[in-house]
This record gives sequence, structure tokens and C-alpha cells, in this order.
Amino acid sequence: MSSETTTTMRDQPSPPGTDARTNPNRTLKKAVLTAFFGFAIDVFDLFLPIIILMPASIYFRPPQLVSPVLDSFIFAVALLGRPAGALCFGYFADRLGRKRTATLTMSGLGACVLLTGLLPGYQTIGMLSLAGLLGLRFLTGFFAGGQYTGAVTLAMEACPRNRRGFYGGLIGAASNLSYIVMSGLGLLLFSLLPPNGIDSAYVQWGWRIPFFIGALLAFGFHRYVTREVEESQRWLDARGKPEGERHTFAKLFSGMQAGKLLQGFVLMNGVWLVYLVPGAIMPTMLRGMLHLDSSQVTSIMLASTVITFFGYLLGGAVSDRIGRRAAFVLFAIVAGTLGSYLLYLLACLSADRFGTALAIAATAFFTAGLVWGSGPHAYLNERFHTGNRSSGYGIAFSFAIILPSFYGLYQRWLDAWFPAHVTPALLYVVANLVVVVSALAGPETFRANNLDDQGPFPFSAGLPD
Repeated sequence: MSSETTTTMRDQPSPPGTDARTNPNRTLKKAVLTAFFGFAIDVFDLFLPIIILMPASIYFRPPQLVSPVLDSFIFAVALLGRPAGALCFGYFADRLGRKRTATLTMSGLGACVLLTGLLPGYQTIGMLSLAGLLGLRFLTGFFAGGQYTGAVTLAMEACPRNRRGFYGGLIGAASNLSYIVMSGLGLLLFSLLPPNGIDSAYVQWGWRIPFFIGALLAFGFHRYVTREVEESQRWLDARGKPEGERHTFAKLFSGMQAGKLLQGFVLMNGVWLVYLVPGAIMPTMLRGMLHLDSSQVTSIMLASTVITFFGYLLGGAVSDRIGRRAAFVLFAIVAGTLGSYLLYLLACLSADRFGTALAIAATAFFTAGLVWGSGPHAYLNERFHTGNRSSGYGIAFSFAIILPSFYGLYQRWLDAWFPAHVTPALLYVVANLVVVVSALAGPETFRANNLDDQGPFPFSAGLPD
């Protein structure tokens, strides 16, 4: 029996004569669910500081130390851990398997989130509390950066060509699902335990509840994948090839593959900034410029995220029809024009225009969903070979987070030249412009039936692959 008609149970190839691939749809479903819920748990744990921890940030710092830059850094430090995790675990996903890497990294993620929920505060251990928070947030990002190099690549390798964009958009939309759940949980906690000062119940212990939930979800994910999900057959087939025929980690940094890595990296810088401007800057805008309270801000972000969920799905479905590159360009132009104008309008509103603010914020956020749904997960996995796909995808996806994660600094620099209500829109224009230019610099990928059928790269013509 050929490798094209066999599959695996757990991490090992099936015994000769065993047909384990009797239900490929079930294999695909489990692989996509693994990536979807893995990404949802990852983003849930990643965004805990933005929604859940920010109202209780005084618990970890001296009362006199109030700084928007510090609040943004608590969020950004988890993003900075992702590149290291992607580099480390992407390599292991290509060498040891997608499934094994997904389970290992998710258990590490759960442990870090659990320990964060157990941290004592500044009143108990002083500045060690803030240092512990920052250290655990970095480790959370480290394991999160490794988690999707296994789970997302496993899903993309199981998808048919004409559905990779949609499933990639669905996986990306998991971030919205987790944001919706977290926002609803935040609203409930804010109503039951108002965060009114250092001695309030929310600041002392209420914020811990979502962290414990995040840890339980991570450990549950580990159990499910270990028991139910099969290893990628494509990875198993590639592992059996002679050493000289494999596309190894080292080959990512030479010839045509280095060009693919660079183009993917630049593209994702723009895509990540498209995500962070509405996702991270908008809550600050609503609080600082419109002077809305925590419940109003959370309500707007919740409604925006619900609507944007469908933007991911639409963007992915369109990319399966017109191509990843064309979808990136089309939707980045929409976001860079309409979305930027809406962010400008939002910053100019007064506090009594809650309904208008909700409608504008939701539409602006939706444009970001269209760009993200266009196919970062599908596109980057289609750009690399099986032997180094997890590494290439993980490096391009995660290292691109570094520069956008300093969005707070860029906004402050722009504030020195432009009015504060203009800078979020300007950042959004820049982000989408980067997406357009870098997408045009790469090839179209969605027509290849086999993930290892690589298209040409215009800046690397004639270089060995």
C-alpha cells in the first residue's frame, strides 16, 4: 500500500497492510478543529492583559507608577516571546512532528497562564510582582509562538487546495471567538466585581478567574490532541525521503527559500499592524479620547469582534476564488482607505455618541478581519516545503510581530507631528500599504494542488530552491 493511501495512529506510521485513511474528512475535521481551538486558546491567553488585567494593573505596580507605555508593554512582551518560540518549536515540528509539538507547547502555555493567575501583588513582594508578570507573559508568548507551528501547519497539510483559504480564515477567526468569550467574561466580572481601587475584590482576586479558565482550556486541548488527532501524513511521507531530497531548516536561509522567508516576513509585519491598530489601540482610544468607561469599551470591542468573525470567513472564501495575493491587495486597499477614515471619525466623536462609536468601530474592525482572512495561514504554509514548512511559517508569522508590537511608541512619535486623534488612522494606512506592496512582490500560491508545488518568486529568479 502506498503512502498516499495510508495514515497514522498517533505519532507512528500505520503497520503495513492497514488502511487507516478510511475517513479523510474526519481526519481533516479534527486537524482543523485542533488548529482552530489551539489558536483560540492562544489568543485568549495572549489578550488577557488588554481586557482582564488592565483594570487591575495597579495590583502589580506602585500606585504612583501609571503609564500607558507600561500597560502596552505588558501586552507586547508576550508578542516578543513568540518569535523565539516559533524558531525553536518550528524546528522541532519539522523534525519531530506537528502533533507532538502542538501538545508540548500547549501544556507549557497552560502552565505559564496558571502561574500568572497565582502571582502575589506589589503589596506583598514589591517590584518582584511586576517582574514576575513580565517574565511569565514572555514565556506565555514563547509557548504560543510554538503552538501554531505545529497545529496550524498540521491543519493546512490536511486541507484540500480549494478550501485552504476558507479554513485558514476560520482558524484566524478563532482569535475573534476567544475575544468574544473574554469580553463577555470581562463584562460579567466588571458588573459583579467593579474594579474600584486596590482593595476591590476584582483587583485582589477577580482578575485571576479568566487566567485559571485559560489554563484549564490549554490542558484540555493537550488531552484532546494527544488522544484524538493523527500526525500529518504529509510530514510522515517527507520524513521517509533520503536526506539529500529533504528541504531542511538550513535551506530556509539560502537561495529562493530565503526570498520566500523575507517576503513573508515583510507581509506579516503589515498584517500584524493591521490587527493591532484596532485590536490594541482602539480600546485606548475609546477610554482616553471618548472617555468611555470599562463596560462601554468592552461592549464596543465585543460587538466589533462578533462582526469581524465573519470578515475572516469572507476574506478566506474570497481568497479561494481570486487568489491569496489578489485578496490581500483588494482588502488592504479597502482597509487602508475606508478603515482608516473610520478610525479618524471615531477619534473625533464625543462621549455621548456611544451608538455611533459602536457602529464606526465595528466597521473599522471588520476591514481588519478581511485582511486577516485573506490567508496568512494558508499563504505562508503554501510558500514552504514540507521539510521546513513549520519553521518557515513560524518564523515569517512570528518574527514579524516584533516591530508592530511597539505600536505604542510609533503612536507617540506620530503624536509629536500630528494631532493625537489622527495618528491611529495614519498607522492603519501605513500597515495596509505594507500589505499591498509585499503581497505584490510575491507569487500567487493557491493554484497548486500539492503544497510542495512551489510557484516562482520574482526577486529570486534563477536561484536554486
